[in-house]
Amino acid sequence: MIFEEGVDGYVPYAGDLNEGLAVTIAKLKTTMVSCGSTTLPEFQSTARLTLVSDQSFQESHANVTLRDNTPITIA
Repeated sequence: MIFEEGVDGYVPYAGDLNEGLAVTIAKLKTTMVSCGSTTLPEFQSTARLTLVSDQSFQESHANVTLRDNTPITIA
């Protein structure tokens, strides 16, 4: 697999369209197979969109917390 499924992110500049096209096609094909479709027309006729609340969207993302690595000095 050339990408991690389910990983989202915002990238201000992702590069040239031609460079990312193969990954985008691979993601589309993986999504189609996950939905049980092997062709675009079949995917269009069987796929369902589900509305997700903003809260659910926020909770489904990784929460990264950076900790301070400053050494503790005891006087």
